[in-house]
Amino acid sequence: MSDMNSNPMFHAKDGLCFERMPDGSVKVFVERDEMVITSVTIDSGTWCSVMAAMSPTGETSETWELATELHERHGKVDDHE
Repeated sequence: MSDMNSNPMFHAKDGLCFERMPDGSVKVFVERDEMVITSVTIDSGTWCSVMAAMSPTGETSETWELATELHERHGKVDDHE
């Protein structure tokens, strides 16, 4: 069972990791021997654009809205404050 206070993480492959931050942004990083080699934090709107762009139909207003709905389903994230 995961710690409710920890950020959701996904370890993809070869040290490539993704971590959802409390504000909805996503930290993408590469680990080697338990050390972070490089990292970048992507704001939630850009992350939704990436998800939409990687869909079979590419990024459209519809795919972006679907990606945003999925990303924000369990909590409201507002990048426009």
